[in-house]
Amino acid sequence: MNSDIPQFKSFRSFEARQDGDGQTPRSESYRQTARESSVASATIQADSTARDMSIDLDVSADAAQLKRFVVSIDFGTTFSSISFLILPRNTPPDSLDPHILYHHIQTIDHFPEEPCLGLAESRKEVPTEIWYPKEEYPEDSIMGVGNGSDDFPEGDLPFHLQDEDEKNTYWGYEVQSRQRIDTDPDQNRRMGRFKLLLDESELTAQIRLDLEPTLDMMKKKKMIKDREDVISHYLTHLFAHAKEELSEKHGYTKDCPVEFVLCVPPIWTPKACRIMQTNMERAIRESGFGSFGKYIDNLFIVSEPEAAAAYVIESTTTVLPKEAFVLLDAGGGTVDAITYTVNQTYPLRLEAEGVEAGGALCGSSYLNEAFQEHLSARLKDEGYLERNGISIRSIVDTEVVKFENNIKRKIDIVRPKSVFEFVEIQDLRLDPRKNFGRNRLRLTHNDLRGIFLPVLEKVSGLMERQLELAKMRRINVTKVILIGGFANSPSLRSFLKQKLASIKSYQDEDIPLVFPMSPGPAVASGAILRALNKRDGPRRVSRSSYGFRCHESFNPDDIPAHRGIIPYSEPLDGGKMANKKGGSFDMLLSLIDSISDLASQGDEIPSYKEFSMKVFYIFDVKRGTRFECEEVLFVSDDVMESHYRERHELNKGAKRAGTIETDMTFLKQRNLIQPVEVEGGVGKRHYHVEFELVMIVIDRNLRWEARYPAGGEVQGRGQVSIASAFLPGTR
Repeated sequence: MNSDIPQFKSFRSFEARQDGDGQTPRSESYRQTARESSVASATIQADSTARDMSIDLDVSADAAQLKRFVVSIDFGTTFSSISFLILPRNTPPDSLDPHILYHHIQTIDHFPEEPCLGLAESRKEVPTEIWYPKEEYPEDSIMGVGNGSDDFPEGDLPFHLQDEDEKNTYWGYEVQSRQRIDTDPDQNRRMGRFKLLLDESELTAQIRLDLEPTLDMMKKKKMIKDREDVISHYLTHLFAHAKEELSEKHGYTKDCPVEFVLCVPPIWTPKACRIMQTNMERAIRESGFGSFGKYIDNLFIVSEPEAAAAYVIESTTTVLPKEAFVLLDAGGGTVDAITYTVNQTYPLRLEAEGVEAGGALCGSSYLNEAFQEHLSARLKDEGYLERNGISIRSIVDTEVVKFENNIKRKIDIVRPKSVFEFVEIQDLRLDPRKNFGRNRLRLTHNDLRGIFLPVLEKVSGLMERQLELAKMRRINVTKVILIGGFANSPSLRSFLKQKLASIKSYQDEDIPLVFPMSPGPAVASGAILRALNKRDGPRRVSRSSYGFRCHESFNPDDIPAHRGIIPYSEPLDGGKMANKKGGSFDMLLSLIDSISDLASQGDEIPSYKEFSMKVFYIFDVKRGTRFECEEVLFVSDDVMESHYRERHELNKGAKRAGTIETDMTFLKQRNLIQPVEVEGGVGKRHYHVEFELVMIVIDRNLRWEARYPAGGEVQGRGQVSIASAFLPGTR
């Protein structure tokens, strides 16, 4: 069988357990059926009376070129993951049954230099870290990664094709390897936790402040232009690796359609979602993944906790309408607790209860920090270890990586006190008083409890507070669902189960803890489930305003916004205009300075709607003048006001979102337009070019077209994704 042809095997790495000795699978016969479907051509038939649908997942060799991919990314604070689903190209885009497809969701793995620790499977997530080169990047590329073409000039290969000694930008597990190799690492070039640059909450303010010195240094060295560039640089590596894996193992080609899904925290503002979307688009384009132009086509955005809950519920447990549960999202940086009610079971839709969500900086990375502090304190007087360029700091940094990949993931501090661990440190001298052996340091049970307990207690406190608030509101919570990378921790699982043993629900019932066996990729995988059926999501209410900058004739009688302003006299036709740009006249581009509103914040926008307006340009008749027209799309998270100038207080904060460039010179070349003659000695001989600008909302895209004449042929077009303007999950 051709290994390049995707096989729809039963994907079991997310099977889950519940409190106690496990849980009864939702349908063992169904799971067995899914396991038996590991063939090259499979037809999965849903119950026609319940779902009335059939999907033919034909992935035989003859159909190898007829695939489409659904690809979702969970960009995490400390770890990130990408999940994907392969479907026949002719399957409907957003009305599939997640119940019959979740076994076929897979996750990108085999990351460069991931640690080999005897694990049965490759890691399904990769550290959200990047290590920059000492010199700035070339001007024509973000970091030497491809520009979307499969052809590269000699000496300008994408990073994943370069020789190791030529590559000096590292990402993911490569950063950890760099720490082990480099005994005197330049930590100022290492970046982590940069997802929090998009978080505007007070909770993460100090982390953002701590990142600023490194970001400033990188700007000065021209490694980045804007601080958010770090996000696109990291994502470029991640998407390039995903493309390579899908190409080599699953038959992906540049002709395969790709639907992208982005997971975002529920607290992110539209601005944060938009910045993330822009950097994701840039990374996909730089990595050559996907077949779109400058913008992603119909990007679908999903709330992280809802995506994870969807996957856990689909794969581990049953829920009933109106059932309530607490979702505990334990990641590497933050831990969030929120109470949800099941609004409907098919398709699964959740509704946040009126319980105030909780959050704290107590993710798994804080165990690393606690271990680092513990080890630094115990080795501070062992100066004899520092020689040949090795420092106490480099020793500790190396052991933190080992702690992350080994001890932290297997230890359970709730178990009896016999638990202890050894840390191997070359040349460490025997000293029983300090629990030092020869070349190794002993971690006692009390040492480990001192590292783990403060973090575990904070997580438990969030959970207990959420349950208490729910009970006060008479909400009967039936289970706690634990997700996120930290949910892998045996210590956290045991600690939370121990706490829940003494807590009862509003109806005085036990509250079990539910978690997937491999919870790390649950968010990315759940996002695909959500994307398969987009029905019954949030109303299509815009959280942002969009408008074009336009040139308007001065008309104070009919347009109140023109009253009280000094009009501008257009030198070519002598007309009075409401605006000009920057106090200087630019014949081609700068006669458009007011914002004409097309989609206001708070408006409900249908899946398809057209807006149109007439725009005009005035050009000199001098020889060689081209009729080059540019329209600029603006976006604001406040309500923008039509007819007011761009810099007016009412339009403060509006930012460029895209442009449409149209060359109408053909009108002159084909004699379709004649010069306007001067009358009464006012103005100069000129051309007056008028055409129709049409804005078309199609799902989560905004397309615009320049049509000449009005209602006629399209002379120029552009498109931008407006997914970030809607609530996550909006169809």
